[in-house]
Amino acid sequence: MSFRERFYFRNPHKVIPQLFASVAAATGFLNTGMMRGWSSPGVPSLVESGQMELSTNDISWISSLPLVGAFVGSFLAGYPMDKIGRRKTLVLVSPLFSAAWFLVGFASNKWMVLIGRTLMGLMSGMGNPASQIYIAECASPRVRGALGSFTAVLLGVGILLGYLFGGFLSWNDEAILIGFFPIFQGFCMYFAPSSPVWLLTKNRPEEAKEALQRFRGGETNIEAEFERILESASKNKDAGKITISDFFERSVFKPAVLSLMIMLLQQLSGFSAIIYYNATIFESTGSSLDRNVSSVIIGFLLVVCTVLSITLVDRAGRRLLLLTSSLAMSLSLASMGVYFYVKENTATDESWNITHTLSWLPLACLMVYIIAFASGFNSVPFLILGEILPLRFRNVLGGISSGCNLLTGFAVVKMYPLLVKSIGSHGVFWIYAASCIFGSIFIYFFLPETKGKTIQEIEDFFCKLPMVEVEENQDMLRNTKNKQENV
Repeated sequence: MSFRERFYFRNPHKVIPQLFASVAAATGFLNTGMMRGWSSPGVPSLVESGQMELSTNDISWISSLPLVGAFVGSFLAGYPMDKIGRRKTLVLVSPLFSAAWFLVGFASNKWMVLIGRTLMGLMSGMGNPASQIYIAECASPRVRGALGSFTAVLLGVGILLGYLFGGFLSWNDEAILIGFFPIFQGFCMYFAPSSPVWLLTKNRPEEAKEALQRFRGGETNIEAEFERILESASKNKDAGKITISDFFERSVFKPAVLSLMIMLLQQLSGFSAIIYYNATIFESTGSSLDRNVSSVIIGFLLVVCTVLSITLVDRAGRRLLLLTSSLAMSLSLASMGVYFYVKENTATDESWNITHTLSWLPLACLMVYIIAFASGFNSVPFLILGEILPLRFRNVLGGISSGCNLLTGFAVVKMYPLLVKSIGSHGVFWIYAASCIFGSIFIYFFLPETKGKTIQEIEDFFCKLPMVEVEENQDMLRNTKNKQENV
């Protein structure tokens, strides 16, 4: 197979419209990444400026409050996504996200900073599920994995930009600069097509067909694909009003549990703690490497490896990437724990000191961790969220899964200093490693492969098939008729 045939865009007239819409939607994750990345340089800059008195507790809340706001926002996201659609939800969120950044940038007291950080978290929580679901519903099956991975790529770019901007800007100037980015997303999404799937749920088939044609290119025959989407939407419409008992049906409960567990496992791997406290972690290792330089290295590596993972997600498959990612993360985290254990139990005046002999090990371990995380757990959980949840329950369950992910992230970030104080750094990293090992076991036995399957095929899979051994899951999926178009 030639390079051109292997490349995603061998029919660019079909893919480029989807590409532009996906990048516009995924820009929300860029804003989220900068929200997270701002903390590392921004909080120390705020403290050193002396512009306001801040206690240790105030500082910890400034760092972690966006995750609380995002948790609340994820539960609120379902209503606007259903009433005004995924696209208009992103248009609505964008100016409010900018306002939150400007509130921080022009803050004269800590309460303005705390309110601004909470508000930006709220907008992030509302916008991110809309972004991921919009991309999943607008992308054709063959490129859905690649386009869905853009969210993770731009999240990493946002973290890196937060680190870089903080290297030469004060905390408030950086906030003001970042405040202009959400405006750009709102402008782009205003002119983007609405989700065809959402339009069909609102009894607007002509608009849905027109939107699908815009996503696939003017010369593409969309009749077969549109009929499949129409059939799926009709099936969900005929199902009637959602009741509590509906959530316990096998076709709903199993994908809901899967998406929830994958999102929880992502945070329990310790990623948020490493991103928020990477400077502190490097200082505690005794490494001579400057903490700001280490932050940029981690951010840059996260972006590069996430970009490379796009080429794998629709070839290697979601399940394989998650398995290899979790196993490699567990190895690097366990090694990091061993380093801290030896360091914390070795006297500084001894002739052999690990901080001198193996000073390179912490950076190497964290680089392996970031490579492994970016290759699988950074993007695939969000992709799975948009793929396996049934259309009829997608708004509600998508918000719940994202909300639990954010709440777990808040707990991980908030608890990291307390755990380090009580059980030591080595104990914390061993807990993260154990979580990754558990994740590998869960993925191996319970997660089916969704590579190359249409949304309807995935829904049919959970409707008809009990979740048993992985081999049976894979056999069923291989025998499913491939209905996707060649794009």
